[in-house]
Amino acid sequence: MLGHIDPSELQCTVAVERLNPAGQAIKRQLIRKATVTLGRNEFQEMVLRVHDGKAPQNFMLRELQLFTRFAKDGKCTVKFIPENTQVLVSDCPPDRLKMFLKTLSIKHQASQGIKPMSDRDKLRAGLPRAFETLSPLQLKDVQKANELRSKVNAPVQAKGPSERTVNKVLGERKQVKRPRPDCDTSP
Repeated sequence: MLGHIDPSELQCTVAVERLNPAGQAIKRQLIRKATVTLGRNEFQEMVLRVHDGKAPQNFMLRELQLFTRFAKDGKCTVKFIPENTQVLVSDCPPDRLKMFLKTLSIKHQASQGIKPMSDRDKLRAGLPRAFETLSPLQLKDVQKANELRSKVNAPVQAKGPSERTVNKVLGERKQVKRPRPDCDTSP
């Protein structure tokens, strides 16, 4: 029997870049044999964990951008907007990366409706640190993500006809001219 393939875990090369406000890398850490895992912390928030064999680095999956143009080559980038950090993944089997990215995007979209805990509530909870690997995709996750997508992509209904359509219907054409400067220095 072949080993179980976990869609929420990757073995690959990772570069963690801290960015300045202009988006340029000011600090870069390269990890040749890293384990990238999707999971949840003690507050049930989604976390991306990069483990180099020594100390794991956790990145909260709140606001992020996925760059997947080169996913077929085994490369992608996950940019964490509030932390101004990006994780560059490379040397990954393309099929495993595709499953990982699909799991990440659907689970992230499904968790968008949940209100995050405030920092004060987290401190008051006093829960011990924990990390659980994400469960595989389930039908309810896909349905919830599709629901949220349909709400976002729904066409916006105009309340009434716009000024341009009114003018076209009525056949009016208003010409607006720019005011001339009041100077007598014309040639």
